[in-house]
Amino acid sequence: MKAVHSKANSIETAVNTDLVELGKNIQKQREFLGISQESLGLDIGSNGNAIYLYETAQRVMKVDKLFAIADALLITPTELCPQRFVDEEKIDPRLYQIGEKIKKMDSRKRDKVFQAMAALVNGFLEMP
Repeated sequence: MKAVHSKANSIETAVNTDLVELGKNIQKQREFLGISQESLGLDIGSNGNAIYLYETAQRVMKVDKLFAIADALLITPTELCPQRFVDEEKIDPRLYQIGEKIKKMDSRKRDKVFQAMAALVNGFLEMP
């Protein structure tokens, strides 16, 4: 019985550690961009107090909030996640930033960009 309790405590500690790291990652990126907690909260349809609670690991967020916060902070949700959840092979943030610019284009321009990108990548793959 004691081993089960100990295992439960270690899981709880890992979860708390993950929440703390997630909160710190949000705060670090928010401050880097010069955005207030209140402004970020409004950007995601919430308020500054909610951001404070996320950043201090006092509230668990739903997945949709994680995506909304990442979008508002101009990074991927993966970049906010605790390191233990991040794969070795993560996507270069520059690719995500280019993707954000492409999303703003009309569909005709977007199709041309994708065609050009495919040709460029295929060309580089064929090079010795």
